[in-house]
Amino acid sequence: EFLSVATAAQDAAHPFSSIVGMPGTGKKHRDAAEFVHSILPNAPFSHICLSEEAEIIKYAHNFNGYTQIMAFNIIYDLSRHFKTDWNQIEKALLADPYIPTRYAKPVHKSGRGAGGGCFIKDVAALSKLYAHTVQHPEGVTLLRALEKKNIALLTQSKKDLDLLEGVYGSKVIGRGSSQKKSKSKKYDIHPDAQRRFERGADAAVKSGLMHRKPEKKG
Repeated sequence: EFLSVATAAQDAAHPFSSIVGMPGTGKKHRDAAEFVHSILPNAPFSHICLSEEAEIIKYAHNFNGYTQIMAFNIIYDLSRHFKTDWNQIEKALLADPYIPTRYAKPVHKSGRGAGGGCFIKDVAALSKLYAHTVQHPEGVTLLRALEKKNIALLTQSKKDLDLLEGVYGSKVIGRGSSQKKSKSKKYDIHPDAQRRFERGADAAVKSGLMHRKPEKKG
């Protein structure tokens, strides 16, 4: 599903996309997927695919929004540093047909950063999944840097701290035992989120969609 918290009922009743994932390609799975589509509200785009493909589509949707939020916050940082009028910049950005502006407001609701019920947990899970399976160093570094920037924005503006704590644990928001500062700081995923990630990774590996690389020894 593709829902926003503030408009969940409207989004559920009038979806722009309806995607059903199947655990296999057999007739019984396709029949079940088509049955699910038959009881869902009509959508401009309806699609049936493998469960892993449906999960990646969902990750892509939320990661896209997350990176847009980070991009606009980086530009907002520059604007504040040079003491420019953000309203003047925002007018031009909103008028630019090449710039998606759904997430163009760096200060949103109670603060800054990608909060809410999906962005924090999904990108944390995506980051762990990518590091555990794909393992491209540049991609791992990028994802962790985005997480670190978002954590900083959320904690500094005190936005969605309960959701942040639920994913990364209490230490990331300054609760619990103190931590030593480090330039290469890595944040631990909350145990519940870690278990959910491991179950998803195992399923992806078993399906053949993803492959684990052997761990380096020494």
